Amino acid sequence: MSLEWEDKSLNLSSIRQIERLFEKYILKESKQTFKTPMEAKLNHMVGPKDDLPHVPYAKLVCALLFIARCTRFDILSSITFLCTYLTNYTSAHSEAAIRVLTYLKCTMDFTLTYTLVLSDVCPVEICIDSYWLGNKKLFDPQQDVSFTLRRSGIMLLSKTTL
Repeated sequence: MSLEWEDKSLNLSSIRQIERLFEKYILKESKQTFKTPMEAKLNHMVGPKDDLPHVPYAKLVCALLFIARCTRFDILSSITFLCTYLTNYTSAHSEAAIRVLTYLKCTMDFTLTYTLVLSDVCPVEICIDSYWLGNKKLFDPQQDVSFTLRRSGIMLLSKTTL
């Protein structure tokens, strides 16, 4: 993963991982391009567990899952769908995983950018109270968890241990 700090932003990209996966799983340079990571009507048939196609489907899908969770949220639903067939995939599922990889190759210049907004209010703040976490006590402001984005990154502020 590539991290690039600029004045008030952080850019995250997975260009190196995408290039390595493309070299590993697609043997020839593909001229094919896609505007979406997955076709709309993919075959949902479950394959036989004892007669799977001889392709490294699970390795490819798991590598794509890492990229999806870290920097490319646009493919996350497609990869999550393909993950449900890790042990019983068909050649259609394998081709769909290759399509997602080809889509990533075509859109490698997409980056995930976090921008610092200087204001009195912090740009990102998440508070979770103890009642929401399953504690049946009434809300106690002393037991909240807060994730706050600051100049130097993300900090965890907690007044008690959950």
